[in-house]
Amino acid sequence: MDGFNAPEEFERSLHAYAGSDHAGTNALALVLPSTRAVLTRSRQLADAGRLRVVCNENSPGLSASGMVRLAQSGQRPALVIFSDQLVSAHEATLLIRTSREDIYVSPLEMILNQRYGYALSFWGIQGNSTIEAHSADSSAILHGIIDHLHQCSSLGDQWLLREQQSLRRPAIRTYNARRKIRMFRSALLAQYQPDSIDAELDALMEAIDTLEGDVVDRQGRLTC
Repeated sequence: MDGFNAPEEFERSLHAYAGSDHAGTNALALVLPSTRAVLTRSRQLADAGRLRVVCNENSPGLSASGMVRLAQSGQRPALVIFSDQLVSAHEATLLIRTSREDIYVSPLEMILNQRYGYALSFWGIQGNSTIEAHSADSSAILHGIIDHLHQCSSLGDQWLLREQQSLRRPAIRTYNARRKIRMFRSALLAQYQPDSIDAELDALMEAIDTLEGDVVDRQGRLTC
């Protein structure tokens, strides 16, 4: 059993919000951790048509970009957002400086709240914390995301995305970017004869070196 009663908790949240005075005006997004019980129950509710699930692109559900497109079309279903799954470089694009470390987070919750009128309910150890729709306080939304991710650590091994959170760190982003650049350089060199001299190739290699240098300058130099 999970370290918290999440399936019942988020169903109660959905019922409570549906009965509130502003129901029908604003939609609700519940931000929950990826545990087996929560994933299973959220998908059951999604299959029943009660909500949509927002997750990474490799999991069943809506991607972050897919959800934004849905909201742009005027649809605002109730949501479960697995923010802990949004860790890739194209999903988590906001670099946030915290007291513990600098990490990248997704702007999805901020976009849904401020632009499309979603209230946000973040799971935490002591219960959910809520931010009303159309909040002007961007820092409160970002704090909600970061605090939620920190509190997910209390779930121990039940938190299925624990190891993937390292992908939020600038140093890891830099290492992965430099690795891809080096792979591209190797693939490009493989297209040319070993003894050939080509001005175009030299220019390409110089451009790649500049790109790698720019990555290091932006993120901080690593020993790789």
